[in-house]
Amino acid sequence: KAENRHLFFMNAVQSKHSPEVSPSAVRRRMSDDHSDISDDIAHLLEEVGVNSDEESVLSRYHSMIPLRPQQLFALSAYWLGWAMLWMPLLVIIIPKQIVEIAGSESKGSNMSSLLMLGSIVSLFCLPLFGSLSDRCQHSLGRRRPFMILGGVIGSFALIVMGCNPPMPVYTSMFLVLSISNNMIIAPYSALVPDLVPASQRGIASSWLGGMSMLGYLLGGFVTFFITSLGTFTTLALLNVCHALSMWYTVWKIVEFPYKPSPYIEVKKGGYFSGLLSVIKPLYKHDFLLLFLTRFLTQIGISTVEEFLSFFIGDAVGRPYTFLGNEVATTPAEAVSIMFIPMLFGALLSSSLSGYISDRLGGRRKIIVYWSGAVMAISCLMLTITRSYSGSLFVGGLFGLGYGAFTAVDWALVTDLLEDNAEFAKDMAVWGIALVLPNLVMPLVGRLLDWLQQMAPSYNIGYSIVFLIAAAEFAGGSYFVKYIYKIK
Repeated sequence: KAENRHLFFMNAVQSKHSPEVSPSAVRRRMSDDHSDISDDIAHLLEEVGVNSDEESVLSRYHSMIPLRPQQLFALSAYWLGWAMLWMPLLVIIIPKQIVEIAGSESKGSNMSSLLMLGSIVSLFCLPLFGSLSDRCQHSLGRRRPFMILGGVIGSFALIVMGCNPPMPVYTSMFLVLSISNNMIIAPYSALVPDLVPASQRGIASSWLGGMSMLGYLLGGFVTFFITSLGTFTTLALLNVCHALSMWYTVWKIVEFPYKPSPYIEVKKGGYFSGLLSVIKPLYKHDFLLLFLTRFLTQIGISTVEEFLSFFIGDAVGRPYTFLGNEVATTPAEAVSIMFIPMLFGALLSSSLSGYISDRLGGRRKIIVYWSGAVMAISCLMLTITRSYSGSLFVGGLFGLGYGAFTAVDWALVTDLLEDNAEFAKDMAVWGIALVLPNLVMPLVGRLLDWLQQMAPSYNIGYSIVFLIAAAEFAGGSYFVKYIYKIK
């Protein structure tokens, strides 16, 4: 009996911050024949600080306790604010400000160069903040302190950017905004594997995908009035919405301080030791292919996002009419309206795809195949579409594919995570595939500018760029075929 007591206690202490271990849990799980042992162990657990009223950050991941709808809403609420800010910022606001600050002659190159600098920052900051988050012992937990600090810094950068400062200042503030965004995203991404059990990965991914689509739609609605509101007021509204959504998630999620067990050997090297093993997940066959899948798919998405505003302004004929009625007078308004069919389609498909994936026993590949094919076909249609009504139809079709991919995007990576002590770092490596495409965007921007200068009346530059995007979507869908651990 003493030996059993000792072994159970040692296992409980070593897994203190992983499985759901508490005095009440021990009493429930031990049989009636060993009630005296359970009382002793429960007392010992109380002495080492495992309170019966606390639930460790990682307990749900291991215990398979499903999250309630209100908990899924709280977890995904920040993604609503993030999408509401970043989609309009990249697609409408930054292109508009670049033209106002630096002129329209080299708008494609300036846009791509700005995003390239932000991506270079992200390559270093994502794994850095992920590693720091995994080892953080703050009283608020491992994830929330970084989210709060990043939110404050990002709000300041957005205020300065809204004033249309000179290009060097604007670029500097965008880099500060990128750093703050990485400070938030790396820890926030780890909350998903921290809190979501395996049986709910698909539905949680759908929540995140649906929230992002709703955020895009609301952000597009706000920026539709950018002409009357002005850039500063528009950015201020988006800034407030972003901050409120973060506050709600930080307030509602349950996270407790992380205290490494003295019985577990701590890796040497301090906080920065994790940076040396950043590429470790890429050594694994399945993770590498998933990285390539997301990388290629995101290149295609970035191509559409970054040049859509320029495409509408340069290639699509005016007036911007639908069913014989003029619905927009400026390219910014036209792109905002184009968000409506695109994001309604995305919201529909993202809401259903994750649920369908879970109902099919966690089958994700078929969703990726379908979404890649739909987005590739949409880009092929954009190579020949020159009417605004046709662009609206293509936007809705693209949204169906985009929403389906975002619905399983998070589920794909959480299916492959193994080391719960380094969730944030591994999710940060996965997140690099989201920002890495911006490093090649300057090449695409220069290609677009060069082709447009050669034959501006034919808009051949946009046709070539969207043709490349279609090939990228096809390549991303191809790689997922060979990921063995994903069905």
